[in-house]
Amino acid sequence: TDEMLAYLKSYLKTDDDISNVVLTQRDQLAEQIWQQMREHFYCEVGEYEEPLVKEFTAIEPHNYSTQRDIEPRDFKTKVSTIAELKRTLFTGFSRACHSAYKFDTSGEQRFAQILEADSEKIVEKWLRPAPRQFHIYWDHHTKSYEPDFVVQTKDGIWMVEIKAGVEIPALDTQEKKRAALEYCKNASTYNKESGGKRWGYLLIPDEEVALNKDFSYFMKTFETA
Repeated sequence: TDEMLAYLKSYLKTDDDISNVVLTQRDQLAEQIWQQMREHFYCEVGEYEEPLVKEFTAIEPHNYSTQRDIEPRDFKTKVSTIAELKRTLFTGFSRACHSAYKFDTSGEQRFAQILEADSEKIVEKWLRPAPRQFHIYWDHHTKSYEPDFVVQTKDGIWMVEIKAGVEIPALDTQEKKRAALEYCKNASTYNKESGGKRWGYLLIPDEEVALNKDFSYFMKTFETA
């Protein structure tokens, strides 16, 4: 604003003339100032705060709403549409930390089936985190992030995100990954000092989730550093 006033004073003779221009052309002046600010604006992404890692954290419950016209189904049941999938409550899990889950994509449902099958006996427990399970923040600490799955194996604990391949390069996906990796790094450091398991992060393309693959394949192929 100081620069704009100086510019007006350079060709207007009196304060009354300046006031008249400001009053009658304030919208145009504001737009010019905004355009100049936008040209010189830049956003610098700061470091993520080190998360608070506790010795024990309770598994938070899901508060699912169910539709009266759709009964809970076994997690292996195929559904015809994504809309039906999203509103269906699936049950029948043996290794999950909750008795029932909903899924947003068919890839997520297939991944749950892979964890339950686990022919190599690697998976000990797994869950789909409830909204309050983790405190992982991104986008300048304004948005929270919950991974699609958390899987505990004999040797580690894995945060897992299932994404369509075309969405993986997207800025929001990469920012969430960065926040999750920071969490995993600090959780691993804490567990190393206390005798716990290391944490890792898997970002898996939805197209790669096939029922003929074991969790070991995803660990080896998609661990993100």
